[in-house]
Amino acid sequence: LICFFLIGDDGLVPLVPRSTFSRRMSLYKKPKLGDSSMTPSKVLWLRNVSEDVTQEEMLSLVTPFGQVAYLVLVPRNQQAFIEMSTLEQAAAVVQYAQSNPFQVRGKVIPVLYSKSQELNRSP
Repeated sequence: LICFFLIGDDGLVPLVPRSTFSRRMSLYKKPKLGDSSMTPSKVLWLRNVSEDVTQEEMLSLVTPFGQVAYLVLVPRNQQAFIEMSTLEQAAAVVQYAQSNPFQVRGKVIPVLYSKSQELNRSP
């Protein structure tokens, strides 16, 4: 199950799961940890996410750094993608998580920049 949520003034708005999302996942090739050539992006890639994680748990990690524009949970792949409103907010999350690893349900959640500069919002 893939869960899409649009973050707006009215809070989280669930979107219809996409059957084609798995094909798009190939755009998110796993970068090598410590790769200094990784291009900064407003989109964050969170790994090692529990399959039953909630959007509230994911949002609680990053909302102290700014506004979330979009969230995609991919529980079966133990991933989440979070698009922050600005590149500066995303950079603050990544910088903080490097020295203060996030944990959810006892699992360390690595945070990296996604190769995408924004998440696709089409249904």
